[in-house]
Amino acid sequence: MSETSDQLLRGYQAQEKRFLERRFPLRFASENPTLRELYRQAKRLRAEGDENAEKLRAEAERQRTEILADAYREAEGIRGEGDAKSADVYASAYSRNADFYSFYRSMQAYREAIGTDSDVLVISPDSEFFKYLNRSGKR
Repeated sequence: MSETSDQLLRGYQAQEKRFLERRFPLRFASENPTLRELYRQAKRLRAEGDENAEKLRAEAERQRTEILADAYREAEGIRGEGDAKSADVYASAYSRNADFYSFYRSMQAYREAIGTDSDVLVISPDSEFFKYLNRSGKR
């Protein structure tokens, strides 16, 4: 190549490099100390942001767990109070009429045993259910 061709080639390469530096600055960041520092700071800030985000997620999860635990504890307390009142009502009913209470509990058991309208329950005529119906019919 001649001297002029070399100069033209170097000039073209320099223009190409300037063009590429403007279009793709990340590619040439290692050659530019200012860009290198900016990219280092950006990377550090992203890492700090990721760390802070993870801390916030962990704190939110901890609070969620506490709220759910408190709600569950409160629900269990309310359920316990309801069960106690229910037992009082059943005890009161039983003390007033033991036969009716026995019949009522049998009906509840049958209702739970027969789950849907299409279920069929075959009961022996000497079962407690029929005994109760026969006794009540004689009175």
